[in-house]
Amino acid sequence: MNFEEACRILGVPTTADAGEIQAQYIYKAQLLHPDKTMNLPEKVRSKAEEELKRINEAYNILKNLETSPVDVPPRLVVSPLFICFKDIAPGEKQTALITVDNTGGSFTRFWADDAPAPWLKVLEVKSTTTDPLPLEITLEATAISTVEGKTRCKLPILLENAGNSTRDQVEVTIEIQPAHKNPAFPLKIFGPVLKNPFRKDAASPADREKPWMPWLKTALSVLAGFLAGLVISNISEIGYSLPLITGASAIFAIDKWHRRLTTRFGLLGALYKLVLNLAVLALVGLIILAGVQIIRLSLDTDYSAYVFILIVELVIFVYLARVLSTNSWRRPKLVPTFFLALFIAIGLAFAGVEPLAAYKDSVMEFFTSLFQKTVDWLGL
Repeated sequence: MNFEEACRILGVPTTADAGEIQAQYIYKAQLLHPDKTMNLPEKVRSKAEEELKRINEAYNILKNLETSPVDVPPRLVVSPLFICFKDIAPGEKQTALITVDNTGGSFTRFWADDAPAPWLKVLEVKSTTTDPLPLEITLEATAISTVEGKTRCKLPILLENAGNSTRDQVEVTIEIQPAHKNPAFPLKIFGPVLKNPFRKDAASPADREKPWMPWLKTALSVLAGFLAGLVISNISEIGYSLPLITGASAIFAIDKWHRRLTTRFGLLGALYKLVLNLAVLALVGLIILAGVQIIRLSLDTDYSAYVFILIVELVIFVYLARVLSTNSWRRPKLVPTFFLALFIAIGLAFAGVEPLAAYKDSVMEFFTSLFQKTVDWLGL
């Protein structure tokens, strides 16, 4: 029984103080006391005794306010902690279930890697009750050609309470054992089984991905996005095509090859979430801008370039929506993001970046003239 469940049983809010908790306990304990139920039927007395035990258990947790979720960190209970997928034929898929629960204090963020390995993915996450936890996570393993022998990976699961800066993380070990495509020769007379010389038992060291490979893929992805944006910018003559395509390729590379860095290190995760939030906000503005330009240019000019850019923006927006939907902690908080974007725009305007500088001058002239008219009207 955790703190929140004890509050529900006793019938007090999670913010109740010691006096409220004691008063509610005395009230319920008196109602369920054996002296009050002695003349009732046996079934009712038995049920009252069970409820009184739950009331006492809840009070023992709540009477010590140090157990409040304000101070107690969340605590993960994950079962099982090891899963093995055995004898999967090439292309075959197998599934397994993991249950996740919290027996500690409250939490503000839940996260689980949805693709911890190329051969493993999270197929479904569903709640077994009306509360956020406990959850059932359905895993799906696929025997792909790049997995030649017994292979393991870690599935990190995280609970975090941003209010008191506490967290709990558990890693589930998952193993896959693909079925042998070329079994050993059935000869075991004078010694060990003779191995098929044409079969590779496991991937050679040269076939395994080096630590620098994700960074090389990231660099190539961003370079490809930069070149594509440069070509589109020159053809369409729309200036923001270059940062649009380059930024989208950078976000794709981070989400594809460096997702764990954004969860393992809190500062990187906060910066990545900020980038995603600003990207969503900027994309909404660019989609509106492209739509306005299409309507304005459709009257007398060719607007095919803006139609193409609008399609590209919508595709990127759908991809960003998918990235945000995979983990709830990434979902944007638009109010702080809007104000941050506003401060960035003001800074760029005062730095002389066009067209923001021109808008800044117009706004300054408007307020200057308004101030002068107010002074003249007051006769100061």
